[in-house]
Amino acid sequence: MYCRNCGTEAATDERYCRTCGQALGAAVPATRFEWRRLGMGDLICFAGTAAVFTSLFLPWYRLGLGGLNGLGSTSASITISALSPYAGEWRFLIFALCLVIAAYLVLRTFVGGGLILPRPHWQVLTTVAVVQLVLVLLASHAKPGLGGASFNGLSITWAYGVWVAIVGAAFACLGALARAWDPETLPRPAVSAEAERPAATAPTAFPFDDLSIEPTGPPTMAATCPACGHELRPGNQFCTWCGSASTTAGRSTP
Repeated sequence: MYCRNCGTEAATDERYCRTCGQALGAAVPATRFEWRRLGMGDLICFAGTAAVFTSLFLPWYRLGLGGLNGLGSTSASITISALSPYAGEWRFLIFALCLVIAAYLVLRTFVGGGLILPRPHWQVLTTVAVVQLVLVLLASHAKPGLGGASFNGLSITWAYGVWVAIVGAAFACLGALARAWDPETLPRPAVSAEAERPAATAPTAFPFDDLSIEPTGPPTMAATCPACGHELRPGNQFCTWCGSASTTAGRSTP
């Protein structure tokens, strides 16, 4: 099964997500806005996407017309944006993808039922950001269609809007990749450690328990949850039994 909050795959015996601490299989809480769910990588990706969106309305191409009206000494130049009908209608895909990324990040800030994702959040965000970067690079290298019109002595060069789009799309990809190292910060109600503590069981008696045997080496230390004593697996950010945050200050038992 997968966590409803972050999409991390969880084992059937786990009660809380090891990545974000969300209760697995719990009732869906009331939806509310929580901006702290956005990590630093999300904010960088959002800022880069906003730069790409803004660049679409800036000059992308500069068209130089040499020898206008048959006079070799006369020239003129005009600029067009990526969304100009003379640039090519397929560039509107960049516009639509910017809106998709922004809407997805906004939906991530609403705590409640959450988005049930087939993959972790950072992988989904990185995939969309990479597609955006590829479209920007294609649009920057593809010459505008100019609506089928043709001009003698036409030269096409980049304007500053292209550079804004390329830098913004690159930053969006870096932010999406950096999101993999950002911890999930989902506020959740406090859980009583006593209520969640597993019931104590009597130790099993063995025939030679009364014999004194000297240890032959140092005992193996296993990290345990400081709240409930459940064993913590390596890399877990939250206890999968009680949902408490995993810290290096947790006790260890031989």
